[in-house]
Amino acid sequence: MQIEEKVSQADLPSNVARHGKVPKLFRHCRCLLYWDWLLRFWTYFDTVPNGVAWLSCAGFYFGEGCYVIGSFAADDRSRIIDVPGNCMQDRYDWLVTFMYFLGDVCWLPAVVCLTLEAINRDYQDRVDKWTSSNSHEAPPRYRWFGLYWWSLEWWGAVSYASGVFGYLTASTTDIIHDCVYIDSTVLVWLTAYTNMGAGILFFLAGVFYAMDAVSIWLLPAILLPYRRKDWTSVTWWVTWLHFWGGACFLMTGIMQYWRNNIRQSISEDAYLVQQSIGWGFGSLLFHVGGWIALARQSHLRYFPKAAKP
Repeated sequence: MQIEEKVSQADLPSNVARHGKVPKLFRHCRCLLYWDWLLRFWTYFDTVPNGVAWLSCAGFYFGEGCYVIGSFAADDRSRIIDVPGNCMQDRYDWLVTFMYFLGDVCWLPAVVCLTLEAINRDYQDRVDKWTSSNSHEAPPRYRWFGLYWWSLEWWGAVSYASGVFGYLTASTTDIIHDCVYIDSTVLVWLTAYTNMGAGILFFLAGVFYAMDAVSIWLLPAILLPYRRKDWTSVTWWVTWLHFWGGACFLMTGIMQYWRNNIRQSISEDAYLVQQSIGWGFGSLLFHVGGWIALARQSHLRYFPKAAKP
């Protein structure tokens, strides 16, 4: 995800942004500055790169919020009980099944924008070069399509996108099955096995982003921060949160495969682990990572000189 911004107006005073002075409300309550991405979201669509960066983070933030609700609501099996075949007429259908589906829908624009960021990684460099050269040629264009096989960031974005389509297939199948009977074998393939494949893709995406943004050796990006620059790096923390979030999603996928392919039943404790730690805790990690990236965008919008890895 695009977290940093290159500063082309480094001589600006620290309290003046490229888009104007800090709003009066934020001067009296500085903590609200980190929610500017939500309170004044429309201002982030002034340019295509800014809008893409906002959507890539906000889509994950809201999507994972839906997954948090669905995952922990599913744990309250004494009150929220799934009644198969009643076509979305019980609380489980809306608090769990539908929330997963809504989260997947929120992810769609996010993964599209992640892919756009990957294929336009050099866009700001091209703009800066064009500006400094005083060229009379047309300004660099924002790319909308492209294959970048050599880019780890591109592979990470494609892995997230493929995983999201897998999760969306599974959640849509669950909703359809609640209204129309689907053969059990087909149902298992479209839900449990698809969720496992999506979990693998989310995990691989975290690996690709960690290797691209922090270290090609991976371990410095996924262990506890042992270097000072890691403790203070927004990139490191977002990468770390998303890697372990993907690992939790992978665990849920493996448990669903194990349950449906090896054992036909699952204990209450195993179910709670699958929902709470797998999707619940994993979603929280993604949710927090998304907010940090968005808060960073808000801060850099008004204090561009603070840009650093």
